[in-house]
Amino acid sequence: MQLSQIALKYSKAIFHVSKNHEVVLNQLRQIVAILDKDNTAKEFFASHFISNIQKIEVIKNTFTDKGIVPEVLNLLLVLAEKGRIELLAEVVNTFEFLVDNEHGVTRGEVKSATPLDNDERKRIESVVAKVTNKKVILTFSEDEKLIGGIVTRVGGWTIEDSLDSHITRLKEDLNRRAN
Repeated sequence: MQLSQIALKYSKAIFHVSKNHEVVLNQLRQIVAILDKDNTAKEFFASHFISNIQKIEVIKNTFTDKGIVPEVLNLLLVLAEKGRIELLAEVVNTFEFLVDNEHGVTRGEVKSATPLDNDERKRIESVVAKVTNKKVILTFSEDEKLIGGIVTRVGGWTIEDSLDSHITRLKEDLNRRAN
C-alpha cells in the first residue's frame, strides 16, 4: 500500500492519542461514508471560496455532542484548519493500515471469474493467512475479464491462479522448449 506522507502523519498522530482504535476507526469510516454519499457536503469542503473558519464551524455544529469521540472531532478540526479535509479518506485508510498492523491483520482482495461460495472463500482466506502468517481480511468480487480462476492481492503480493496465468506459463514453457 502506497501511503501519502501527509496522510500518514495525521494517521500516526490520531493512532498515538486515541484510546480505542476500533471506535475511532468505525467513526471515521462512518463520516467518510456520509461524505462520499453527500455531494453538497463534498462540494462544501472542497470549495476554495468557503473559508477554513466556516468549515470548522460546520464541523463543530455537526459533530459536537453527537457521540463522536474527541480524537475524531479534533482530527476533523485540524484537517479543516489546515485546509486538508479532502485528505480524510486517505487518513482513514492509513489509520486502518496502522490498526491492522498492530493487530497482525492484513487486508486484500480476491477477484474471481465466477462468484465464490463461503467454503471457497474460507479456503482462500486460510491459504493466504498461512502464506502471510497474519490474520487476513479479504474482499471478494467478480471480474468479467477473467476467463477462469482467481487473482488475489494481499499487501505487496499478487497470487494469480487464473486461466490467463496458466496459458501464459504454458506459452513461456513451449517457447523455452522450442528454442
